[in-house]
Amino acid sequence: MLATSQKRRGRTVGDCRGTTCRLGALLLGLSVVGCAINDRGLVRVRHWEAPGGRVVQLDGWGVHLTTLAADRGITLGRSSRTYFCPTAETLQSGSVDAGDLLSRIADSTVKPVDPGSAPALSELESPVAVISRSTGLVVDVNSFRTGLSLGVRTFGGVILPQDFEGLVWLHYRSEHPEESSIFVQENTR
Repeated sequence: MLATSQKRRGRTVGDCRGTTCRLGALLLGLSVVGCAINDRGLVRVRHWEAPGGRVVQLDGWGVHLTTLAADRGITLGRSSRTYFCPTAETLQSGSVDAGDLLSRIADSTVKPVDPGSAPALSELESPVAVISRSTGLVVDVNSFRTGLSLGVRTFGGVILPQDFEGLVWLHYRSEHPEESSIFVQENTR
């Protein structure tokens, strides 16, 4: 009779342990599914390039460790990250006049890069922007956030040095990343 009355009021102590066990089994299962560090391991990597920069998108399930200063952390679950990186040429190209600027931005639409010829994420310039969406258990230890999240976390940020003088143009559509554009121009004196 006592067990019946407890069931009618809600959860029993045994149910809570079962939920905890199922969550633990789910996290363990995800870690067995795949492991990745940045763009290495069981993670889908896509690159798009424009004259003004590169867009790199990482998608993975399992344990995903990211070591970039702007997005350092670990995700147990699903991880989707998009990095917007300038090219070394745009950071050293000097000032640009206004007439030339509009045509260069118009030419900044990204084009897909063959995965075999794409450089590793560690070989690119530091990203000027990050978009991150994670589902599961997330531990962040980066320049934007330090903390623990359980559930769905979405984050976006622009990362520029304090002494940056220039222009950053980003246009991103998560449903159609191939229609994105990136242009970074740092003025040098």
